[in-house]
Amino acid sequence: MPSLQSSTPITLKDSLKNMPVILIPIGAMEWHDEHLPIGFDYLKIEALCELIADSLGCMVSPPIAFGYPFNFSKDIEKGPATFCPDYEALSDYVFSIAKCFVDKGFKVIYFLSGHYERIQIYMLKVITR
Repeated sequence: MPSLQSSTPITLKDSLKNMPVILIPIGAMEWHDEHLPIGFDYLKIEALCELIADSLGCMVSPPIAFGYPFNFSKDIEKGPATFCPDYEALSDYVFSIAKCFVDKGFKVIYFLSGHYERIQIYMLKVITR
């Protein structure tokens, strides 16, 4: 199944009719040591979502690259390579994306997080309720 960004209106319509499920990968832009990319969290979860979507026949949203790596953002060594948006702004943005998918006809929305900080997981739980 194609990703949302590579879909045509016809494939989107077919997906909504046959499998109205979308996976939304969300990561974080943070320091992971000298040998890993700053976007590692969203890169790994995006790849995993693509594998799941291929297996199930559902769609994958473009990733939400920025997450909430609050602990690293305040660290002296890791902070300069960690980007932590305002919690409320990020939460509102992620909620707005989910609402947009519901409004377009998706019946099931899965957020898959490649960043495991508790506050980010909590944010996703609150949004999905």
